[in-house]
Amino acid sequence: MPTPLGHSLAGLAIFALSEKRGTRRHVPLGERLGWGALCVVASNAPDLDFIAWGKNGLELTSRYHHGLTHSIGFAVMFGLAISLWAAMRGFHSPGKVFVLTSSSIWMHAVMDLFGTDNYPVNGIGLPLLWPVTGRYFVAPVMPGVSRAHPFDPASLFGLGVEFVLYSSILLSVLFFTRKKNR
Repeated sequence: MPTPLGHSLAGLAIFALSEKRGTRRHVPLGERLGWGALCVVASNAPDLDFIAWGKNGLELTSRYHHGLTHSIGFAVMFGLAISLWAAMRGFHSPGKVFVLTSSSIWMHAVMDLFGTDNYPVNGIGLPLLWPVTGRYFVAPVMPGVSRAHPFDPASLFGLGVEFVLYSSILLSVLFFTRKKNR
């Protein structure tokens, strides 16, 4: 399962793909940073299900991980909520907010699909296509990273594979969009 590092790199790749042809030089840096931050935050948002309200208040737990926050339904609903909020605040591009937010969240779920599932409480896999179907999907081809033992050799290997894969994707997107934006 990817870590916040992998999800953040994927969010940045989605942001880079969203930049219009020839506009990179003309869009203020602050605005570009804002769009990039939106994608990074949204690409990590599904893991908010690690936070639960327990007997002693807020706690970090895997009890609800890989639940409905890892689905197309959540991606669309969260994207709609954020874009409606942006529209009510007078933001000039609520449609772009919706597309970037939903795409980043959906990418998170797709990335987790290819990771190992260590959270069988919710069922093995992810409810990827909820609400269309309640079926769980999993295709574990990526090495896992243990949250409990991040410096274990297997976890370090998994983190290295994740970094190389997702940074390569980001660099490829940046290379091709740079050519496009000249």
